[in-house]
Amino acid sequence: MSEVTIRPPLPIRAWRLLRRLGFLGVFKHAWSKFFERREMVFAETRRPFRTVKIPRHWGDGLQIDLADADHLGPWEDEWEHMLEIYRERLESPTGECMYGLIDGKLVSHGWFRTGPHYDHQMRYTFDPGEGGTYWFEGWTSQRARGKGIAILGMNWMFADLFSRPDWQWVTHMQTYYEPDNKNSKRLHDRYGFHEIRRMVHYRIGPFRFTRVRWEKPHPDDLKEEQGSLDESVSG
Repeated sequence: MSEVTIRPPLPIRAWRLLRRLGFLGVFKHAWSKFFERREMVFAETRRPFRTVKIPRHWGDGLQIDLADADHLGPWEDEWEHMLEIYRERLESPTGECMYGLIDGKLVSHGWFRTGPHYDHQMRYTFDPGEGGTYWFEGWTSQRARGKGIAILGMNWMFADLFSRPDWQWVTHMQTYYEPDNKNSKRLHDRYGFHEIRRMVHYRIGPFRFTRVRWEKPHPDDLKEEQGSLDESVSG
């Protein structure tokens, strides 16, 4: 017979929380349930895309490919609760996902859109524009971390996938990450992602919204503007 866990009444739980966190800690805990502010770096990299050199043995046993809506078997173990959402994404005209397998087991996936993507959590539509792709929801299994899976996946995408004739239309890729996430920043820096926008997401009670704090041009745009200016001056 399985044991039944009885949850203590609210006053008892509140008292235990007060003893553990103190008055200030309880206030911060309650406030975090009501209000949240997340700052995000929105970044872009452009063709010619970079790749990162890695030890050759890192790729041993790893198979990388694009996902198919009719073959979602690898996701059934850890992502069964998301299968219908993933199938809908892949059946849409702009939904794509690359994934990695080791010994037939899913160890990573990375989703991207070839058109606008509405983020339901952020309440915001990310539009990469003509020739653009939008990268989101990269994941690596806990058992496969520390093996360079993210680098192998991005190398495959930039060097293999985007070099294929039917992917030559891709000129740039966009994504976002939180500025405090040093690992994510380091990874995207290595692939030439430059911050072009700073965004802030707010959650106030049941309400969510995202706004753009500021924007700045990509370094390539600045070079083009400078080149045009130099030509006009010399002319």
